[in-house]
Amino acid sequence: MIVSDAARATAAVRSRFRTVLFAGGPVPSWHERAACASAPTSMFFPETGGTLQAVAVRAAKRVCAGCVVREQCLADVLAYESRAHRRYGVAGGTSAAQRSQWSGRRR
Repeated sequence: MIVSDAARATAAVRSRFRTVLFAGGPVPSWHERAACASAPTSMFFPETGGTLQAVAVRAAKRVCAGCVVREQCLADVLAYESRAHRRYGVAGGTSAAQRSQWSGRRR
């Protein structure tokens, strides 16, 4: 199988993100079953603003909606974000803004 430069770049970004997210520890096995595993990373971490970002967030949430590991994903990202104090992207079917609202309510 021939792997494109874009696929290699996507895999590298995912690898770096997972290393940061899981503090260098092993990546949980649920990642292999995630609906986003074959989707472009940029869909979940859009760098554009305004309408294009809103469209990307909705598209990412649609991928998450049918994911069998959505709850594990959300739990892991919430744990990471509580340590990092930063929220970005779509994870577990939620936007960074939604997770920020939840965090504010839990204090």
